[in-house]
Amino acid sequence: NDLRQSSKWDVIQNMEQYQKRQRLRDLEGRTKFVREDLEQLYDSYQAAVPLSSARPVMSSKKFFEFMVESTIAPAWHHRPDLINLSFKVMDEDKDDSITMDEFFSGLSYLCRGSLAERLTFCFAMHDTDYDGQLTREQFLSCTDTLLSILQPTHTQRGVQFYKQRDDKSLNGFVEALLTALDKPDEPNTMLTCEEVLSKISTYLVKFFNIPMQRNLKKFK
Repeated sequence: NDLRQSSKWDVIQNMEQYQKRQRLRDLEGRTKFVREDLEQLYDSYQAAVPLSSARPVMSSKKFFEFMVESTIAPAWHHRPDLINLSFKVMDEDKDDSITMDEFFSGLSYLCRGSLAERLTFCFAMHDTDYDGQLTREQFLSCTDTLLSILQPTHTQRGVQFYKQRDDKSLNGFVEALLTALDKPDEPNTMLTCEEVLSKISTYLVKFFNIPMQRNLKKFK
């Protein structure tokens, strides 16, 4: 009986390892993560999913725990609001849980995406009424979120950058961008993601010394 149980366990483990290899191979072709990161993220996702679940999905609570502990995701352990907002963007069907595909797709854009992909993700985070536009104040918050991704605070350069970033520089950035777009610098001024993408690279370099590509690919 012990031998039979041991053999059964070996078969299950071999099947799980095979499924993992197949899944990682697929994810390598669909995300921007390297193999090492994919394996770490895969194991984190699997550990967060209840074994008895008929539909293996990650809850908002487990996602929050993952984001606090992860060394791959943005260092938002001190910003629970951003973690919750990013979860809402990834949760495409709004059922308060995310599938493995939603998890990897969202993190790929957020952690390894181009400037356009990351901006579009951040834009969606702060577009709370889902109308495709942000007010000046919402865009100010969106910019701060974007900068926390482009210069993560868990790196030495990022820590120095974060200390230098203040309300004055953020407001100056937004004012300059609005001027470039021929829009009034008023609280109710509305911005679309496409408008911001047309000018943002120049001003990220000018105000924050962050040169980035502008390869437009919208987050879906």
